[in-house]
Amino acid sequence: MRIALLTTDGLPALYCAQALAAEYELCGVLTATSLPPLPFETAHPLDAETEAYETANWFPQKIPELSDFGPVFSVPDMTSAAALDTVRDLAPNVIVAFGAGPLSAGIIELAKDHAVVLHAGNPEDFRGADTHLWAVYHGLTDDLQSIVQYADENPNTGAILRALPVHLADGTPLAGLRKAVTEGCVTGALKVMQFFADGGMLTVNHLQRIGKLYTPMPAAVKDYCLAQYADRASQTK
Repeated sequence: MRIALLTTDGLPALYCAQALAAEYELCGVLTATSLPPLPFETAHPLDAETEAYETANWFPQKIPELSDFGPVFSVPDMTSAAALDTVRDLAPNVIVAFGAGPLSAGIIELAKDHAVVLHAGNPEDFRGADTHLWAVYHGLTDDLQSIVQYADENPNTGAILRALPVHLADGTPLAGLRKAVTEGCVTGALKVMQFFADGGMLTVNHLQRIGKLYTPMPAAVKDYCLAQYADRASQTK
């Protein structure tokens, strides 16, 4: 089974690509290079702490390259003509989008009901970017889920194929949260890939409501998240 991974370059993308390539043919990895400008700063020390935590746990010896797992194609974004042409040329059986941003209807149509999105958070509450952090911001850390859902032009509105609760070990820092939700998403994706490969029937759950669409989290709000997360940790001791 040929899989095209649509993503942005980063450690979660590497972890996902490695897992998919270990089981299936990763015929191409598309990376979005033109992220939309934001009217606020997002860079924060938490970002570096998150990358350090993930590197130590996922790639302690050496951080691989996406090209280690399949051919890489840079495109402006996943709604561009370049992305559509690239996916069409790759002719995958399955499209997996993870942190890729909005997808065009044309890309989704190429795989029909075999185009899925991996998402960190319940899409009935949180859609868009940094949803694991927005859940912390709203005091809903314990309700976090790792989601596999059908792709849709309207981000994170497709029916849910897999929903896994996120279990955080005692003492997990906020810098470890992205690792936990990523691993859940990839575990769910591999289960769905198995159904696709075997031709099995999947149970789907349609959204009962559409959650708010979130932007990447501003740096100033990450300070509040750290305080929220620390407060949760102190209450669970």
